[in-house]
Amino acid sequence: MRTNKFLFKSFYFFLLIFLFSTYNLIFSQEIFEKTYGGSNFELGYAVDNTLDNGFIYGGASTSFTSSRDMFLIKLDSIGSIQWSKVYNSPGSFDCICGVAQTSNEEYYVSGYIEAGFGIVDHIIMRLNQDGNIIWAKNFGGSQSDELRRLSITSDGGVIAVGYTNSYGAGTKDVQVLKLFSDGTLDWAKTYGTVYEDFNGSCKITSDNNFVFGGAVDITGGYGIRPTIIKLDTLGNVIWTKFYSGTIEDWGRDIIETPDGGFLLAGDTRTYGYGGSQDIYLIKTDSIGNVEWAKAYGGIGSEAGRTAVNSYDGNYIVTGFTSSFGSGSYDAYLMKIDPNGNLMWFRTYGGYSSEYGYDMVKTPDLGFAVIGQRSSNSLGGYDFYFIKTDSVGSSNCEFQTFTPNVFSISNLQANNLNLAVQSNIVEMNTPLTVLTVISGENTSCSDIPVELKSFNYKFESSDVILTWSTASEINNMGFKILRDNVELGFVAGSGTTTEQKNYVYRDENVTTGLYNYSLIQIDYDGTTEKLGDLEINVENRPDQFQLEQNYPNPFNPSTTIRYSIPEYGLVNLIIYNSIGEEVNLLVSKVQEPGFYQVTFDASNLTSGIYFYKLISNNKTEIKKMMILK
Repeated sequence: MRTNKFLFKSFYFFLLIFLFSTYNLIFSQEIFEKTYGGSNFELGYAVDNTLDNGFIYGGASTSFTSSRDMFLIKLDSIGSIQWSKVYNSPGSFDCICGVAQTSNEEYYVSGYIEAGFGIVDHIIMRLNQDGNIIWAKNFGGSQSDELRRLSITSDGGVIAVGYTNSYGAGTKDVQVLKLFSDGTLDWAKTYGTVYEDFNGSCKITSDNNFVFGGAVDITGGYGIRPTIIKLDTLGNVIWTKFYSGTIEDWGRDIIETPDGGFLLAGDTRTYGYGGSQDIYLIKTDSIGNVEWAKAYGGIGSEAGRTAVNSYDGNYIVTGFTSSFGSGSYDAYLMKIDPNGNLMWFRTYGGYSSEYGYDMVKTPDLGFAVIGQRSSNSLGGYDFYFIKTDSVGSSNCEFQTFTPNVFSISNLQANNLNLAVQSNIVEMNTPLTVLTVISGENTSCSDIPVELKSFNYKFESSDVILTWSTASEINNMGFKILRDNVELGFVAGSGTTTEQKNYVYRDENVTTGLYNYSLIQIDYDGTTEKLGDLEINVENRPDQFQLEQNYPNPFNPSTTIRYSIPEYGLVNLIIYNSIGEEVNLLVSKVQEPGFYQVTFDASNLTSGIYFYKLISNNKTEIKKMMILK
């Protein structure tokens, strides 16, 4: 009896150890930020998990040959390079836009190449575990044909979507290619209207059909609206919807949600709170009818690029923002609940520009984002890889913000009739495969100075440069260069965690186009370029001014001209005689310059109205008259 009790206790003890070890194995999360590339330009556009807990991701590079090549990198679980290859076609403008690993650890790749039937062609490749080509085929016609994302089908083949200029009913049509695993074409079809149709995302649905997220020009004047297309396994249309708007709204990615509906992610210029473009999410039921729609953003520009279902029943979205973060643009991750309520919003990047383009959720409950980075780069733009835990931490300093959330009421789902055709030409693709040595850099290493802004304004014939830092470490100061010639020096603040503001005046600048550079200098003499500004001195207002509209009185339209001497958010608002706002003509960040806008008052009655210009805490108001 004692022996049995002892064996039971021993078994229980070792079981606990096993479960504890398994828990740590599953929930230990690798987090890091890294960049990869060469001395020139890299674009990271597609990513997938691999069965060995690593990653495969691809895009384009100009660093290794004299042309822009398809570029693919295989990483282990901590971001170390296992191999990197470029695929060089006879043309000079190639890119990988989709990648997925198969069940036997091979890879499918989709994208476009310049060498083929037309300007650019679709390309689909199957690669072995080491990135060598098993087969590669290009498809297209006499014009431009570009593939974007792909998915692996239940028969082990691949389906990919993009657009074609060569075939279809309009200027551009959505084109879908379905291939068997040996590269044999199963079917290829175009879906379109008489104008332009785009598609960037394809997914396998729970009923084993296909769903595609994209956009359509419904006016012929770039009246872009988000679309969802659902097809059966033979490419027949089950249903298609587009969603109402007034300006320009894009669908970029689509996912099926746990309730059997869909989430379409993209960006909108129709809806939001004053920025030039906001993140746009549309949640639908299983047949595309709107359940809710929301825009998320700030005073700048935001874009939604990829969405995934998180492990806890919520949604994660990635893209890029100029309203929040450290630099001109930052990559972001945003978490929302099933009703579109914002749970958190994190940005990633440095003092320059960073972009998030694609994302996957990872087996350790985190997220992997691929994009571009120009801060602390190896040269130009680099591949940018962000690996986070379940709450968006990447082991680098990241910032948390609260963007505006705009609920969109009465968004309409409209049926869309698409012409369907089945034209395509294919051939085997001649490619040169090169194994290259890609540079690798941990992109969140200590930066002596974290630049928050770098702007300019005009005063008479002088250019006034202004910049601010969020923090500084051992900062002796800043050199200012104009067209690579040193103009002067501004002392820094040593080491500080407080925001510091700086000004430099370049006096009596003559007409011309100039490039100003800001160079930071450590006490040990180390230097780092923090930013560049290209300034056209030919068109330089020296004061904030709102001109009288012309004509005045008017019916039904008039022109309003204004000038702003410094970078900032500009609002131009129309009020009636009792002070009620009747039209918001301008609400966006603008560079210093002279501007004009046309005000159409067709929907207003005759009378006295006022128009007000607001920018950088300055305001000017003038009166106008509508006479009908």
